[in-house]
Order: sequence, then C-alpha cells, then structure tokens
Amino acid sequence: MMCRSLFVICLAAILCGAGAAPAPSEDPRHIQLAPQSNTKQVETFRYRLLPDPHDRIPGNAAPLWRLASDAFHEAKHKMTAKEWAWVEVPLDKLPCQEVRGVLAHYTAALQLSRQAACREHCDWELPPVTFQSIHIYLPMAHMQRCRELANLLSIQFRLQLVERRFDDAAETLQTGFALARHLCEGNMLIEILVGIAIHTNMFNRVEEWIQTPGSPNLYWALTELPRPLGNMRHAVEYELNSLYRSFPGLHRLRKETLTTQAADSLANEVFCWPAKMLGEKAKEAAILEQWRAATLQATMYPQARKRLLEWGWPVKEIDALPKSQVLLLWHAGQWDRARDDILKALTVPIWQGQTLMAAALKEHRSTDNVLLKLLMPAIEKTWQAYVRSERQLAGLRCAEALRLYAAAHEGKPPAKWGDITIVPLPIDPVTGKGFDDFYKVSDGHGILEIMPRPPIVNVPSLGRRYELAPK
Repeated sequence: MMCRSLFVICLAAILCGAGAAPAPSEDPRHIQLAPQSNTKQVETFRYRLLPDPHDRIPGNAAPLWRLASDAFHEAKHKMTAKEWAWVEVPLDKLPCQEVRGVLAHYTAALQLSRQAACREHCDWELPPVTFQSIHIYLPMAHMQRCRELANLLSIQFRLQLVERRFDDAAETLQTGFALARHLCEGNMLIEILVGIAIHTNMFNRVEEWIQTPGSPNLYWALTELPRPLGNMRHAVEYELNSLYRSFPGLHRLRKETLTTQAADSLANEVFCWPAKMLGEKAKEAAILEQWRAATLQATMYPQARKRLLEWGWPVKEIDALPKSQVLLLWHAGQWDRARDDILKALTVPIWQGQTLMAAALKEHRSTDNVLLKLLMPAIEKTWQAYVRSERQLAGLRCAEALRLYAAAHEGKPPAKWGDITIVPLPIDPVTGKGFDDFYKVSDGHGILEIMPRPPIVNVPSLGRRYELAPK
C-alpha cells in the first residue's frame, strides 16, 4: 500500500546501487602514490575540482544538463556494455584509439556538460513532492541521466590521464564534481544519494590521478571543495515536511480545537489516503475510510493520549479535544520529533553527530508509524554514503599531503605523521582526530591505511591503503 511513497522510492534507489558500497573484499583498495610533477606550481589553484570563479556564468545549470543528456541519447552511436566498462579497465589496458573514436560521437553532450558546470546555480525546478502526487509523477529520470553523463566524463578523463593531458583532465574533473554538486543542491534524499555516488565516482578518478607519475598535486583543490559534499540536512527536512505539504490542515492542530466533524474529516484524509491511491471505487473507498477511522480511534486513541501526556500536554487540554485530533497530534508529533532528532545529528560535525544519529535511527525505527519506518532505512543508507564520501575526501587530502612532503624531502616519506607541516593535516570526520594512528613506515615505505569505522559498513574494500615508496 505504501509502495508509492517517496521514501520507498528513495530506498529502492539505494538498493539498486545509487551510492551503494562495492562488493565485499578482504583487503582495502591499494593506492600506490606516484611522484608528483617536478614543475614548480606558482598558482596554488591552477588545478581545481570545480570551475574557476572567473569561468562561471550567471544562470541555471539544470536546462543545460538536460540538453547534455538529450545530446547523449540522440548521438548516433550507442554505448555498449563493453564501452561502459572502460570506466574500470586498468589504465595501461585502456584502448585509447577506440575510446577516442567513441567519444567523438558525444562531443555535443560533453560540451553542453561543460557549459552546465560553469553556471552559477542549479535549480531542477521540480514540482513540490506530496504523498498524493508521488504516484502520478516520479522525478527520477534526470538523476539516472546524470549518472550516465558522469560515467561518460569518467571515460573521457581516463583517456586524458593516460595521455598526460593534465589540464584537460582537470577540466573534466571540474565538470564531474559540478554535476555532483548540482544534484546535491536538490531537495530529496535520492538526489543527495545520487550526487554522493557521482562524488565517489570522481574521487575514484582522483585516486587514479595521484597514481600517475608527474601528476600535479591536488591537495588544495580537494581542500577547497564546498562542505558538506551533500546537503543531507536540507533533504531530510524537506522529506519529513512532506507530511505538512500533503495535508496543510495539520498546521491547525496546535493552534485551535477542531470540531469533531473537522477533526474526523482531516483524520480520514491523513490516515486513509492510500485507499485513494489504490484506485478503489468511490463508494467502496468511502466505506473503507469510515471503517478505518473508527478502528483507529478505538485501538490507537489510548496510546495517542498516553504519548501526549508524556510530551507534557495537560490532561484537561487533551480530553477537551476530539479523539481524531488527539490521533493527529500524536501522528504529527512523531514526525516532528524524528525530524528534529535527525536534524540535530546533521547540524554538528560527523564525529559529534554519529551518536545522535544512531540513537535517532534506533528510536524511530521502532515506531508504529508506517511511513517513518519506511523512511529510517533510507536516511541510514544516505547517512552512511555521506560519511563514506567525506572520509574518502579526507583520505585523498592525506595522500596529497604525503606527496607534497616527499617532493620536498627527496622522495622520502615522513618518519611519523606529525612530521608533515607543509600543509594543515586533515581531520578524520569519523573520529574528530588526526590520522596519526593510521600511519606507519615499513621497509622505508610510508603507509597510510584507513579502514572503515562505524557508521561506515565494516567492509574492508571500503578502506584505502595509500603507499608512498621512496625514490
């Protein structure tokens, strides 16, 4: 009955792979850091991961992203599974000539993507999401198309990297990170989730960059990325406020005592809307709604009254309200408390908020509010993806700090992590501490091994082992 809920849609997208963790592996991903460019980089931000401010143009990026996607799908050449696999083929086995030939068919899509990336803001201009409208219009097509563009950009980047065209490769990264950022400016959890998935895609490209001999250092480019990477807090608030967008009458609950008729009517609207979504005949739906409303009052009113008392409502005020209004106050109160508990966790840094988030998810997963039960797994999965991406970013900054140190010390790694003073050392977003305990020197090799920690799922392949070999 709730399968049309936007929360289930979010969860379905997660389970289908948007931002999902890779297949389990016994080892972290090994990244062999390469010596960076010997050329003195006078301009700190010559290589950026978002378009330079002087390249940005006023306007909305969303129409251009859609045009880029249209150009991709209208190209005479259609990408095959083999060609999509070029995103993962080892760089030394990338069939460069074949890749160039295929990319030539997508020149318009790539050019339009670059133009979109340079726009100052992005508004997808989607209609407000309500429970009643979600079964009519599912605003998901643009997100899947954005993932296609991100994979196309990844293929272009890998070709440019193999050919050591670092300026062109950096511009492609800018376009990919801008696409991720623009999705993360959306209202819905699924937009944040897909945006994070594209961020992860681009971070994987950066991992290839830092393994390429002679590649410029990206420490400051990574450091200047806007934070947080995905505005999960805004999306959670938007999703949970869907209740009030769907049923504006709920705004009256705390302001006035409704008549019994008005309260019953609103309760029927709130509790029985799935019957209408199922397309039941009008007469049958009306009978069903009346029966459900009577059942709700008989079985749930005592529980609702008890909870309002626990929330501090005076007995006289509760007993003066129609029973349907008490049920609605309880229902809305559950939503408000879930929203507030999760927003508190998202208001502070990850290392401070993870305990709050764990407590909020545990409490509200056990609620008998069906929609909240559906929402909690979606929030948890998005939270885990968000933390993974923030930690991957911190790890990449650490890797580039290592490369900077080696460049200044004849290729040698630091004896201990605190010896790196050339740049500010990143903080682990999960612990709020430095990465000192993750670093060691073995046989002259500097090794930084960052393994998953809660709330990140304990899958070793989500870890990273950055290794710097001496010259």
